[in-house]
Amino acid sequence: MKEAMQNISSKYFTSQNAWNEKIMRKKFMKRLLGTTLCVTMLMGLLGGCSSKGKDTETGTTKGNSQTTSSQANQESSSKEVVTLNVLTTKISSNVTDYPDTPVTKALADAIGVKINIIEADTDKYNVYMASGEGFDLILTPTNNFNQLIEGNIVTPLDDLLGKYGKDITYNISDTVAFSKSSWSNETGKLYFLPCQIGVDSQGIYQGMGPLTRWDYYKELGYPEINNLDDWLNMLATMQKAHPKTNDGLPVYGVSMFADWGVWGYKYPLACYYGYNELSGSQTGLYKPSTMEYSNLFEENGLFWKSIEYYFKANQLGILDPDAFISKFDDFTAKATNEQLLTGPATWAMGEFNSKHSEEAVGFQVIPTNWAYQWGGTNYKAGWVDKCFGISSKCKNPEKAMEYLNYIYSYEGCRQLYSGVAGKDYTVSDGKPTLTQASIDLYLKGGEEWKVSGLGFDRNIVGLGSYTINPADGKTLDLFVDPSIYSQMLTKCQKDFSDYYKVNYPDEIFKQYREKYNVKDQSNTDAFTIALVSPASDEIARKEASLVEAAISAASKIILASNEEEYNALKQQTMEEFNNIGLKDVIDWYSKEWNAATEKAKQFK
Repeated sequence: MKEAMQNISSKYFTSQNAWNEKIMRKKFMKRLLGTTLCVTMLMGLLGGCSSKGKDTETGTTKGNSQTTSSQANQESSSKEVVTLNVLTTKISSNVTDYPDTPVTKALADAIGVKINIIEADTDKYNVYMASGEGFDLILTPTNNFNQLIEGNIVTPLDDLLGKYGKDITYNISDTVAFSKSSWSNETGKLYFLPCQIGVDSQGIYQGMGPLTRWDYYKELGYPEINNLDDWLNMLATMQKAHPKTNDGLPVYGVSMFADWGVWGYKYPLACYYGYNELSGSQTGLYKPSTMEYSNLFEENGLFWKSIEYYFKANQLGILDPDAFISKFDDFTAKATNEQLLTGPATWAMGEFNSKHSEEAVGFQVIPTNWAYQWGGTNYKAGWVDKCFGISSKCKNPEKAMEYLNYIYSYEGCRQLYSGVAGKDYTVSDGKPTLTQASIDLYLKGGEEWKVSGLGFDRNIVGLGSYTINPADGKTLDLFVDPSIYSQMLTKCQKDFSDYYKVNYPDEIFKQYREKYNVKDQSNTDAFTIALVSPASDEIARKEASLVEAAISAASKIILASNEEEYNALKQQTMEEFNNIGLKDVIDWYSKEWNAATEKAKQFK
């Protein structure tokens, strides 16, 4: 009788739990579908951005840990290769395009894991999250955390960490403690681990800022640029001197791409004015130099600075007429084909620089005493817009944790960033050094570089590339080892450096920081950024409506025939923003920003 009652009770609670989970998923789906989620594309630069850098210690990894991924996981599960599906938003990952490389093979050999990146647009991403089906690992921003936990979409990692996460425990214990405290929906459990923990840097060269063709800039006599008007006039002069490519294609001073939503009115000028994006917010920004909150659409905010920039470009006749319909791939194709004179970052300029690596030709960021500089943030809480969680429906959670442990281990990160020991780099007297073949491949770039698997996607690696391996004193990414900078310069970078009398391009930007007090992002308080609460449903809906209204109005304002029409359209759009509830959004985030700033003090 007792056994029968236990069986009935078990069936009842199993059924009841399933029903509760079903209800929770329905509520979760309703919240997700009612909210437009906006994931940062760069911080990457953003995110997916590739940068080459300085010897810097990470702010949170433990320097005295000598463990390796293989040592830490003596109880590793079977080495039979398991494919793990990693769900993410669009990050243009090189692993998506080149899944089978010597580096990914080495990953499979080391821990028996192959990763399959699922890059989904916003709608598909939301559907995946709501169902919890079809993925093993999720890469997500902080604004999704509570919903994922409440909906039982992700599983706690604590038990798995004890058996399969020794490197995580040793190397990022502070981050683990922070995640349990602040990212657990008040459960005190570990659910999420951010990628790219450590100090960021621009390295050999600056990748974002006033970017243009160095050869054309040189041709003009290295003109001094004092503001954005000077910059646009210089681009107009360049376009007049080079109206067509050698193949007869039209050249444009300014362009953009429209398939990344409001991105084109945010990031291209964010560096100039010293802004960065508030992760998880569709409209939120902050100024790293002062750690002040800002909103994209506020009066004279970054959106309006960007709109004015494009308006002036159009008035000068240098705006690409396809700017409002081009996709990212169209933009990079034009850059590769020599049709563009500027862009948001070097990584967005297609294959142009690699095609001309043997010439003093290429896109370079020009140093100025007025534009802010990118880089310098110590990501103690990692890139909070890209955090890993394991699906509660993952069939191989042990393997998923082994993968996470690998990407937070010194040995694993070294291999992902720098390739295979004995092939891509050699070790002598305990010191690793890239082979000349690897350096040549880096300089050549293009298809061969991508196929090699070197320069692994930073969006899916746990420790930052500038993190120092305590075992050998070298950066995990040997391509950012300062001792080989002299061997890593392209002819264009060498020409740039010779003109400014520096050893490599980034040195002149350091000099400008010291001489002119130009600010970078080193003042960023990473914990404040990580602690800002996700928007409420009401605020998220208002943000989505603001974004929709902004995109709808942008082209009309930019293409206004004169300043009078421009000002009238701007006023009309601001009125629409105010009617939607811009002030409510600003007030809500301002309150949350202040609360996060106060809470972050305990982690300093």
